[in-house]
Amino acid sequence: AKARLIETLRLLAVEDREFAGAVAPVFGEFVHSQAKGERHAALAALVAVRAAYPDLGELGLPRPVLRSSVAAQGGHRG
Repeated sequence: AKARLIETLRLLAVEDREFAGAVAPVFGEFVHSQAKGERHAALAALVAVRAAYPDLGELGLPRPVLRSSVAAQGGHRG
């Protein structure tokens, strides 16, 4: 039930910047959940919020790695 609530909040957050800023810390708490469904839903929500509003900061997520920088370092080319 919590994972579905997180998914619903994610949908609202990507439509409303102010709401996204308020709910992002809650998503951050759920990223550490022992329940895999909650953890995955929260991580997906944080990624979606960061994609929708990059100005909100990293939201506790690592910086995205650009494919070109991975290839330049000899990493996976896919």
